[in-house]
Amino acid sequence: MIEPAPSTRLIRGCLDASRASASNGFAVLETRASTASSEEFEQHLVAGGELLRRDDVTAARAELAEALERRPEDLKALGLFGLACFRQNAFDDALPVYQKLVELRPDDASHRLNLGLVYLKVGQAD
Repeated sequence: MIEPAPSTRLIRGCLDASRASASNGFAVLETRASTASSEEFEQHLVAGGELLRRDDVTAARAELAEALERRPEDLKALGLFGLACFRQNAFDDALPVYQKLVELRPDDASHRLNLGLVYLKVGQAD
């Protein structure tokens, strides 16, 4: 049996693990990919948070964007990315982030407050 060469898309988890069989090698690749992706997510998230704390907002935003590529609906990563955008006065970038946070956690008042502040900054306070 010829094993397929691992591709970036395969390693990033494009193959559905429930359809993979251990005999074709895909399940092993999927497990390794999700572990690597999880570790990469954590590294980018921690680095982004630390850079934000040090007021290096541009670098923090780049790290947090990398984290969000791996987990687009992670609440902490979204919140930190929204904060980075807000601190850069990039309100048009912060708007969809806070909208997503409100969508994911509609009962969280802090997300609604931040969304309201962004609406004020972009002139959509209606």
